[in-house]
Amino acid sequence: MLPGRLSHALVDYNGVFHVVSAGRCNHAGVSGGIGPIFTGDGNTMLVGWEIDYNGVSPEVSAAQYLASVRATAAVLRQLGRDAEHARGHRESSTTGKIDPASISLEAMRADVAGQL
Repeated sequence: MLPGRLSHALVDYNGVFHVVSAGRCNHAGVSGGIGPIFTGDGNTMLVGWEIDYNGVSPEVSAAQYLASVRATAAVLRQLGRDAEHARGHRESSTTGKIDPASISLEAMRADVAGQL
């Protein structure tokens, strides 16, 4: 079992964004590196939140998706990064995480870019 603070925030089913923690969280594990994301300790390098659904079905709600896009854009804007820095577990995980399974991450990055 991982020690506490497993994400920085949670997006609930109604699209409300709950900030859970600041600082390092045990949310990503080792990153295999993809796009502009380096290989290494994803828990130290990345900001991460969870979307409140079981990971496969049912799909995330429209409210959750919109909140995630807006939050991602806000964080990237603050960090001076572009939408290519938005990555899902399934893209960077070295341990086989598949989430968010029901979201096209390419489409999400395009939506994030539109918010930037």
